[in-house]
Amino acid sequence: MGSERSKLHGLPVNPAYAPTTEDSHAAAALDAIPDEQLVVSREGQARWARADRARRALFQGSGWRWLRVTADAVLLALATVAALVGAPGADTGDAGFVWLFPPAVVAILAIRGLYSDRVRVRIADGLGSVVASTSLAAISVIAATTLLAPETDSARLIARAWLYATVYLVAGRALLGWAQRR
Repeated sequence: MGSERSKLHGLPVNPAYAPTTEDSHAAAALDAIPDEQLVVSREGQARWARADRARRALFQGSGWRWLRVTADAVLLALATVAALVGAPGADTGDAGFVWLFPPAVVAILAIRGLYSDRVRVRIADGLGSVVASTSLAAISVIAATTLLAPETDSARLIARAWLYATVYLVAGRALLGWAQRR
């Protein structure tokens, strides 16, 4: 699969990857270039270093926490919009109460510790917590709506938002976990 020199110059090497004829030609072409011509410019090194620092800042420490909170908030807002748009003909009651659902979910996720600093996020660990948190938030918002405005019937709309939110959050967290591992 390519020479040691190819590995040293930063070309991605995957040990499970079976090289093709094109890869062999590319490695041979790289080996044919004299070492003094393969020197990366200082500008190129600085650009890669900045990109690596930005990636680390985003996927580690407080940057990782804020990325998850922001992604969850955006996904919850999209789920709420999907619930509203997906139910134009249904009797949804007062649609204003459904907007209590996204902040309630984020608050419950934070209380459950799903935004704590962890080295790696495992999808299986967070799946049950996400389902439980969205369920608890939906139940809480339905109960609050019933107590504060008994004449409204927004339970069906909140249930629809719960379904969309659960699916969106599970998928979003799986995508974030994948991005962090890469």
